Amino acid sequence: MTTHNGKGPAPEQASEAAQQRPELDSTDSTFTEVVPVADGIVDARAAVGNETSSKVSENVASIKVEIDYAADDSCQMQCWARGHHDPAAFLVACEAALADWDGRVACLDGKTVKHLHWRTVRPDAETAALGVVDCLHVESKPGRGAYAVTVLDEWLPLFTPMAATA
Repeated sequence: MTTHNGKGPAPEQASEAAQQRPELDSTDSTFTEVVPVADGIVDARAAVGNETSSKVSENVASIKVEIDYAADDSCQMQCWARGHHDPAAFLVACEAALADWDGRVACLDGKTVKHLHWRTVRPDAETAALGVVDCLHVESKPGRGAYAVTVLDEWLPLFTPMAATA
């Protein structure tokens, strides 16, 4: 007999599910190079923990991360997305976007995420003359013309250093 409470399956069902999960074999010594892609990062991150992958994957997959260059031509970039998103899901989506963008593997766990409101404006004459950017995002109060954003509160290097070859 299987019983249910209002929050989820009974302990018997949870035990059965745990026994059916595949176990990782750490004795395999064959290594292959893996180039990460967004789907792989999302799937790998979503499968960690208590196997609630469908819920996490949907949240991460729905976040469209944008990568902007710094207007001061400092060779830095910043990840952001329209709307206010769960910080953990946003960081995973940023990692996936960076992997898709140039193949970099970024671990953003624990990085600061901000929920702001921005307005998009034209650059000043000096910035426009340099041809660095077409528009700027300016922090604003919520209101007409402003939109909610989730921002990685850290500028990342535009180029990743290459490992020295032997």
